[in-house]
Amino acid sequence: MKVTYPTEGTVVLPEGIAIIKGAPNLDAAKQLVDFIESKPMEEELLRATFRRPARQDIDLTGVKMTPLSEIKIGNYDNAKWNDARGKTLDHLRTIIQNSR
Repeated sequence: MKVTYPTEGTVVLPEGIAIIKGAPNLDAAKQLVDFIESKPMEEELLRATFRRPARQDIDLTGVKMTPLSEIKIGNYDNAKWNDARGKTLDHLRTIIQNSR
C-alpha cells in the first residue's frame, strides 16, 4: 500500500492539545502537554498510528512518509465545509449502508 497525494493539492489540518484556563490541576496539565509534545512520544505516535508529527525534528524516512515540504498544499474552506458537512455525512452513511 502506498500513500498518494492529489496533484491539485491536499489539505493539512492540525490537531491540537490545550490547557483550559483555570484548570484545577495546572501542573499536571502542563506535564501532560510536555509529554504529548515530546520527541519520543511523537515518534511513537508516528510509528503506531502513521500520524504526521507536528515536530520538524522527527525523521520520516524510516516510515516512508513524504515530507510536508514536498506536498502541494491546497486551501481548506472551513466555512464551505461546515455548510456541507451534514449533507456530506448523510451521503457517506448512505454509501456505507448500501455497501453492506
